[in-house]
Amino acid sequence: MIIYALAMVTLVAANEKLTVLFVCVHNAGRSQMAAGYLKAFGGDRVAVLSAGSEPKDQINPVAVAAMAEEGIDISHNVPKILTTEAVKESDVVITMGCGDTCPIFPGKLYEDWELDDPAGQGIESVRPIRDDIKARIQQLLSEILPDDGAQASSRAQPGLQFPEAHLARLATELTEKFAGVFNTETVERYVLESYAGLLRTSRVPAHVATLTARFAKDRLTALAQAKGAIASPLPEVLFVCVQNAGRSQMAAVLTRHLSGGKVQVRSAGSSPAAELNSTVVAAVAEIGLSLDEEFPKPLTDDVVQAADVVITMGCGDACAIYPGKRYLDWELRDPAGLDLEGVRAIRDDIAARVRRLLGELGVEALELGGLSSAG
Repeated sequence: MIIYALAMVTLVAANEKLTVLFVCVHNAGRSQMAAGYLKAFGGDRVAVLSAGSEPKDQINPVAVAAMAEEGIDISHNVPKILTTEAVKESDVVITMGCGDTCPIFPGKLYEDWELDDPAGQGIESVRPIRDDIKARIQQLLSEILPDDGAQASSRAQPGLQFPEAHLARLATELTEKFAGVFNTETVERYVLESYAGLLRTSRVPAHVATLTARFAKDRLTALAQAKGAIASPLPEVLFVCVQNAGRSQMAAVLTRHLSGGKVQVRSAGSSPAAELNSTVVAAVAEIGLSLDEEFPKPLTDDVVQAADVVITMGCGDACAIYPGKRYLDWELRDPAGLDLEGVRAIRDDIAARVRRLLGELGVEALELGGLSSAG
């Protein structure tokens, strides 16, 4: 898939090795076989990890035998428990029937492979599972690793290979805009990372290029502010929820309006949705505000670093912690699946909280009609 290619291009540009994590329940069969194949086929060009949500004491001996038939020895491997650190260390996370036990972090690529569990099965039944995994690994390698010809071309012509011509143009434009702040390689990497992050959840890939321009520009601006390369005279507030489709979007648009533009506002999601919640859009329109230009965005470290205040809304520990930031957690009901009346109550609750926040920031809140007396 193009997302894997984009990720690989980004990592190659940064001279980094791609890390792939395989996760199944017991880390005794499927994930061990996948890791064995990727290590054998990928060599030192890929770093390979595997883990289990409920690891066994030892590797499935039938899986060991099946892989031995392929000339791959996994007999000395030991099942390992899935840890947050392993996920954070990885670029691609492939799950195999372990449900929602794998934590979601921004910037990672996730895929789930539906494979039969080899536990309790004989060699004749495990071989088809092994062969299925082998085929998937070969496909994965074709997506994440350039072939020798592509590598030679890359060496002969330094620079990134963009999947779309307009992304190359965008990188050139942003390089000029941030001249003296970021070098070409940094801008190119941000453009590709932003494109890949949005492409992962978009239902209309044709729109992603347009959104990438705004997303990449904002991320580079945030990074420049965090590094002190661009002055930021206004207080910076970041709102984070899970999908960046409801609560954080309402909080952002309300803060922009009620502050009269005296607060810099961003929003993001730990696991962004494909589109905004239509009922949320309607609830915001009722009070004369618009979310027409907004879109769900993945949470990235640069916007966290740029913020003075980070406000989370049900996204757990997905937000990185940096010293000198003020962190708040607003307990708000998720508007997903609620009717308009239910969303109005959440909207008005957020408006009241935003007013209090602005007061703490020393910003006088403007009036806004259509809210309840509490908002």
